Amino acid sequence: MKIPSYLPPVLASVAFAGFAAVFAAKIYLFQSSVVEWARRDLRSRAELAAANLREPLETDDFRAIREFGEKLDAEGIRLSIASAAGGIVFDSDPSSDASSYRETSGAGNFRVTIGIPSSRVMEPFRSAVAGFALAGMVGIAGVFTFFLVTYRQRVRIGELKRAEEFRRNFVADVSHELKTPLTGIIGAVDMLEDAAGDNRGKLLAMIRRDSMRLNDLAQRILSLARIERGWEALEKTPVDIEELVREIGERYGIRAECRGRGLFAECDRRLVEEAISNLVENARRYSGTDDILISATVGRNGVEIAVEDHGIGIPPKHADKVFERFYRVDPARAPETGGTGLGLPIALGIARLHGGSLTLAPAKPSGCRFTFSFGSSSRPV
Repeated sequence: MKIPSYLPPVLASVAFAGFAAVFAAKIYLFQSSVVEWARRDLRSRAELAAANLREPLETDDFRAIREFGEKLDAEGIRLSIASAAGGIVFDSDPSSDASSYRETSGAGNFRVTIGIPSSRVMEPFRSAVAGFALAGMVGIAGVFTFFLVTYRQRVRIGELKRAEEFRRNFVADVSHELKTPLTGIIGAVDMLEDAAGDNRGKLLAMIRRDSMRLNDLAQRILSLARIERGWEALEKTPVDIEELVREIGERYGIRAECRGRGLFAECDRRLVEEAISNLVENARRYSGTDDILISATVGRNGVEIAVEDHGIGIPPKHADKVFERFYRVDPARAPETGGTGLGLPIALGIARLHGGSLTLAPAKPSGCRFTFSFGSSSRPV
């Protein structure tokens, strides 16, 4: 089953969002636990301080009170004592307001308050959060690495399966295409052995025709293999597109036009000429008309060379398949037209070698328009 390309990123995003939500909830619970622990500790300290200070407060032993306060202050704890009337009897740091966490306990007619700065209370929390964050980052990195490796492995497996399927289909298609002319040649040779003089010429012509068809098929298969495997090295030179279009038009006896004088482009002239020639030959074979136009212009995608006919056209259901190897809109007409079904794949491969594209659009009022575009720089002069 083919995995949609958008699915792995979506799953990774959902996993990350879930991990972040769980992490935030754990951090909140941990912070609440730290604060609750600090309050319980303060409460115990306040009760203990009140018990120790009860006697000094009753006897007005301020020296003992001060020593007790200094002792707590050395530990970073603030001691504050207030009378029942609300007056401050002792405050170890009256200028400080940093004690955001406080607990109070009664000591006779006095209230003993113990305070700890919030920075000290949250210190273990911050240290733990730093550790959690580091562990979380490592975990996220591990999850993303797992997703990435798994996804790339599945993509690679998919590519291998497609390559194997293509190999099987390609071998089957080539075998089928080779069988037809070979059968014709063998049959003609068998007939030639027993044929009278009048029929020998026809049989020899049949052998020649099928041999040329077989040779053309072999050459096109090799050309397609070189292009798709990257064996075809581009030899880019400044090419006069107007001259190229005019030459192809004269060769096939069709109309040719170029918008703009002196249209040049950096490309491999031999390959571009081969691609455009394939498009013209396809139009002559399958369109059912000699009304064919080849034109060149500069468009959004660079140089655009279009081959347009006003024949029978291609049904929309076949539009996405005509660039497949050996695909024919009407297989029954293959012996009649003599096509190999490789002209369009070769033209598409040449366009991609030039960083361009080959597109199909309907022509008006009928027919097809194939546009060969490549992004090589162009300049009217």
